Amino acid sequence: MAAILVLSVAMGATVRAQEAEPPAATQPSTEQLSQWLADLAHNNADIRETARINLMGLSRRQLETFRTVVAQHQPLLPAQVATLREIVLHAYAAEEPYPGQREMGFLGVELRTAPLPSQDAADIQPSGVLITDRLLGFCGYRMLQDGDIVLGLANQPETRTDAFLDLAGIIRSHPAGTELQLEVFRRGSVIVVPIVLDARPTDLDRFQNLDALRSLRFRRAYDYWQQNFQPLVERGVSSSGSHRGREAAVVAQADACHATRG
Repeated sequence: MAAILVLSVAMGATVRAQEAEPPAATQPSTEQLSQWLADLAHNNADIRETARINLMGLSRRQLETFRTVVAQHQPLLPAQVATLREIVLHAYAAEEPYPGQREMGFLGVELRTAPLPSQDAADIQPSGVLITDRLLGFCGYRMLQDGDIVLGLANQPETRTDAFLDLAGIIRSHPAGTELQLEVFRRGSVIVVPIVLDARPTDLDRFQNLDALRSLRFRRAYDYWQQNFQPLVERGVSSSGSHRGREAAVVAQADACHATRG
């Protein structure tokens, strides 16, 4: 049975999952946004994932610039379209204000205890915490993936998460804004995922699953997508018979850029 990180606390201040606009020096340029968009179609899964994570960190104001970039790079490739929707929904939802308690962190994930799927992994530890669902607009959606198994804290080898209550205790003991280095088993490899905790929504106890909270809080994100990005997608997706040349050009451009960076 899946469990949600639900903690009973008093009403708190209104917060956002993404609290502040990044300083101008760290805001991505139009060229960087174009590169990340191109990387969504890269044949290297790690480069695609890095681009997805970077784009999900955009503010609502930066989404307006990103919309212009998307419009300038028509037609979009199927691989770009497949990820674009979740990027925009998450980035918009991350700034949606909500009553939150900053004394307790929140991942925004649904989870359960699960055995590790292979003998090699089981040699690390017998079980971990499986991510079964993620909530748009919170840190877990951006940094984790469905199917990830959290093993513990990478910088604290003695802190393991053999059961979902172990992970719940870790999150409960750290305030919002704390960066944790999660040790995660993903697609056969153990990786380190840095993640900055959000504040726990104070009304979470009213919901029995993430679907109820998702449908209530993120209608505006869906409206924003439909009004601002969906028309671009409908007008500018490469057809299955003609996208190969465009895909080759985008991938070649991304490869050249990454080769230049060394």
